[in-house]
Formats: sequence, C-alpha cells, structure tokens
Amino acid sequence: MDGVSKQLLDQFHELTLQEFTDVCMDQHLEVNVRNLLTFLIDEEMISSSCIRRFTIVKEYRRLRQKNASNKTGIVNKLAERYHLSGRAVWSMLQKEKVL
Repeated sequence: MDGVSKQLLDQFHELTLQEFTDVCMDQHLEVNVRNLLTFLIDEEMISSSCIRRFTIVKEYRRLRQKNASNKTGIVNKLAERYHLSGRAVWSMLQKEKVL
C-alpha cells in the first residue's frame, strides 16, 4: 500500500479485528466475513463510492461473460438496477479501465 508502513498496517489489522470482535460480542453477533464487511462499512472504512464502483465493475464483467456483444445494454441495465445514470456507469467503467 502506498504510504503505509508494515508496522502501521499490522497495528491497523490488530486494532480493527479487536474492535470488530468486541462489537460482535456486545451485540451477540457471529464473527464472520459478512459481519466484518458490515462493520467496516458502518465505521466508514469502506466508502459508498468504493462499494458502488466495485459492484458496478464486478456486475459488468459478470454480465459481459453472459452477453459479450451488448455493452450499451449492460450499462443501461446496471444504471437502472442501481439508480444511476448511464453516463455515471460508463464513467466508472472507463475509470477502472474495464471497457
């Protein structure tokens, strides 16, 4: 990772996992990946723009494998599904160099 030392990253891992485990115990939740992701989102360690970008790119790739020839149709489907403009979807895909 750019600008993050191994020591800082190790400490981040330790502190985050401890905080997550404490939250799970307090709320009687299972310690699992789904709950960890929810914790990271709730703590704003994963931004809504990151979630949106990741989901759009992965869904686009999955749909392209099923229907390789219709980029515009896939973009329109994703725009409708996630309440975005077609232009916003195109922009995300171009920024991530998916197109």
